[in-house]
Amino acid sequence: MISSLTRGLVTSDNIIACEKIMLTTLRWRMNGPTPHQYFYILKLLPSYSSTDHQLVSKLCESSHSWIETAIKDYACIPLRSSTVALSAFLNSLEDVSLQGADLLPSEARDQFIQSVSNALEVDNI
Repeated sequence: MISSLTRGLVTSDNIIACEKIMLTTLRWRMNGPTPHQYFYILKLLPSYSSTDHQLVSKLCESSHSWIETAIKDYACIPLRSSTVALSAFLNSLEDVSLQGADLLPSEARDQFIQSVSNALEVDNI
């Protein structure tokens, strides 16, 4: 179709070759990770495996809610997906702390935030 739009100036083989060059140059990185995908990376942290399943469930639910709110907000468009994900995660930790202090004591929360900070190489969270 594109070849026909050029009225024969560019063949389909030329277009395919050009697309292969672009994809190879980009290393097939056509779409970056979404905030939801970054959130799942947090599950790889060592402290995740020892965390209570009820807490993890609440963090997941709250984080997804925060992410959905952010991606609907025009002001968040220029933000990096990792920034949205990390913000959602930190807001979720605060939500969980407000809902029940027994789910996540402040010392455990601080340790978890430090683990996230170290894993993502972010200073001063």
